[in-house]
Amino acid sequence: MMLIRDFALYGLPVLVAAGGWLYALSLRKQHGRKVQRASVQRTVTSCARTDVRNCS
Repeated sequence: MMLIRDFALYGLPVLVAAGGWLYALSLRKQHGRKVQRASVQRTVTSCARTDVRNCS
């Protein structure tokens, strides 16, 4: 019984905190991809409105 209590007091909060950090990092990684994709799309759109020879 003491082992379960020790796990609940020490092990479980560590697992929850680690899961929260991993989730936050995955959200940050997804956000970075969305921002990069949006900037590429913005460049393509601006090139479509202007002369294509000026776009690199």
